[in-house]
Amino acid sequence: MQDKLDRLIHLVPPPRHPNDNKGDWAQIEAETNLKFPEDYKRFIGIYGTGTFCGIMEIDSPFCAARVWGSIQERYHKGTALFKMLDEIGGLVSYPHYPTVPGLLACATFGSDLLGWYTDENPESWFMIYRSRTGEYFELPEFGFVDFLFGAITGEIPIDRPFFDPIRQEDYRPYLPH
Repeated sequence: MQDKLDRLIHLVPPPRHPNDNKGDWAQIEAETNLKFPEDYKRFIGIYGTGTFCGIMEIDSPFCAARVWGSIQERYHKGTALFKMLDEIGGLVSYPHYPTVPGLLACATFGSDLLGWYTDENPESWFMIYRSRTGEYFELPEFGFVDFLFGAITGEIPIDRPFFDPIRQEDYRPYLPH
């Protein structure tokens, strides 16, 4: 995993002064009743909250705790978006956080949503991509950093016209916010 993170850092430089990249993971995990994957923790430690290649919005849990006052409240609201869109579209997708296993929102990719399918073992979590058209794609081989790396290298196995891998000309330093 560290190899992909190193390669990601080379392709998309992190900010010199990342926002909300440090905090107490034990407190976050106690409040959410979850243990987060190590690749995500390392990513947040290097990049913090921000915009990846101008298209993917990634919130650090430390930002969410500061802004929302409660990280659990932030995850409830983020995951509620999946649920609301499913209800509008008549879909039944996955159990939602705080249910484990279940879907936990973690980022947006343009107008599409990204979440983890959580498990008791955080290293078993994998990415779920929900397209703007309401389709779900399970990516069991992709953790958080794997997804980011795959999105910029074209290695994400989603063969749909709406999923556009990030083009090399769009690689740009991570924009903290």
